[in-house]
Amino acid sequence: MNTLIRGFLLAVVLTVTSCGEKQEVKELGCGAEMSGYEVMDVKALGNTPFTYSEENRKLALEMADMANKAMGTEDEIKIAFVKIDDKDFAAFVVGPADVAEVEKISCVLVNNDFSGRLPQNRKFLYYTEDHNTLVAAIKNKKQGE
Repeated sequence: MNTLIRGFLLAVVLTVTSCGEKQEVKELGCGAEMSGYEVMDVKALGNTPFTYSEENRKLALEMADMANKAMGTEDEIKIAFVKIDDKDFAAFVVGPADVAEVEKISCVLVNNDFSGRLPQNRKFLYYTEDHNTLVAAIKNKKQGE
């Protein structure tokens, strides 16, 4: 019983101390990999339908068009906005599962503010065409990273 209690306390101590550590930012394409919590946040936002303004609709089409041109295809990449405000942007991207293609697409989307129409913080969840497989979760790098 003492061993069980000591094991539990050790687990609690390790959990508490590791929570304060800064996670290493893993580069992915031209951005950085999102944490599991960030992915869950974006997925939760996606549960509420996004209401597009005419400007947002044009922006989504322009973003998809640029991503398709980067890949040398037409109508393969689809983008669905999840959130856009003055500070944050999040979207689902549907396209190929190929990692090299995802990296090309990420470079277009995370490095481009589309003439100031996208806020600085951008997050993208990449899915395959069946919408069931998450291929990548990429955000833009923060200034100074």
